Amino acid sequence: MNNAVRLALVAYPMSLLVFSAYSMASTDQPPLRKVLALVKKMSPLQSHGYIGRLRKEDYNDVSSIIDSGRRLDRSQVAHIISMLNSPPHISYVEAGLHALARMGAVQGLPIVQTYIDTDSGDLERYAVVVKARLLAESASPTTNDALVDSRQESMIKVKRFYEELHMTPLDLNEALTAFQTPNITIGEDGKTYHHFSTLPPSPSVGVYAMRELADIVYNGSFNNYASLPEIAGVNFQKDYPAALKMRLAAVPHNERLRVIIDELANKKALTPNDYYEFQLAINEGKPASRLAAQKLLQMEAQHDQYASAGFNALFSIISGVGDQQQSAVLARFLHVTYLNVDYYAEQNYRDLIDGNRGEYIVNY
Repeated sequence: MNNAVRLALVAYPMSLLVFSAYSMASTDQPPLRKVLALVKKMSPLQSHGYIGRLRKEDYNDVSSIIDSGRRLDRSQVAHIISMLNSPPHISYVEAGLHALARMGAVQGLPIVQTYIDTDSGDLERYAVVVKARLLAESASPTTNDALVDSRQESMIKVKRFYEELHMTPLDLNEALTAFQTPNITIGEDGKTYHHFSTLPPSPSVGVYAMRELADIVYNGSFNNYASLPEIAGVNFQKDYPAALKMRLAAVPHNERLRVIIDELANKKALTPNDYYEFQLAINEGKPASRLAAQKLLQMEAQHDQYASAGFNALFSIISGVGDQQQSAVLARFLHVTYLNVDYYAEQNYRDLIDGNRGEYIVNY
């Protein structure tokens, strides 16, 4: 799936941000205060569509920031902070804030606080949660015992996260209920109708906190977290992004990627929620693209057992990672005549050869 198609398919604010491959180049990089002022003047959809225009190299830059957060590469902290002071695109901001939080990089507190103080929308709410996680990740055990077990470290981290937010598990659950409550109207026929607006509401601090908490568990030891009251008391299952990470967190680390690839391969149709799973795979880098390529070769021999959505999903993983070593696998599908698979192969093959890496949810 090429980047233009990604943009057309996904138009959700903040939580599902995608790139347009055909954005024109711009040398302007406005200072942070101007960027945030521009965000305030835009609608939620506009403010999280783009600021400035993405250049080809931006795709790889944002991907590198995401990779830094996943690898906990603290050598990149200064670079990320510098970028956040003059972001060329809103995608850099979301990826940068998420990376700093994962790393517990307290050096980033001043710039995170700037977003809290200056913005008044999604970025402010997300930055509040990022600050809490950043401080939680950097928290150390309060005991002098050198043998403090990892479960106690997990407990300290989670408690600190809640303390910084001045929230409880009940607060997170109530925030999610409000986030999911539809508008209720009375029609001309006298009947009551429950409906959501065209676009989903922007997440509150509580919803962002639930998702960030799920990410803490996903990247830690599930057994250390699952029994903690602060985790057990949260209704993660009612929010898809959080529920996905909690479900996969219970799977051993060395088996998660295979579960994700198999689930994507068996998709009959793709929905915006599937892009969360796309991102989890892409976040793993070349191990994900290699596994996707292996699965595609199996699917090629049994193509009547799969839908085009499954092929498209795995093509997108390979092009999203940008693993050109797998280009020969995509090329095998350029001229097949079943399920329109050749169309999806061609789109992703072009992105792969052109070096256009793709991201789907940059702060997930």
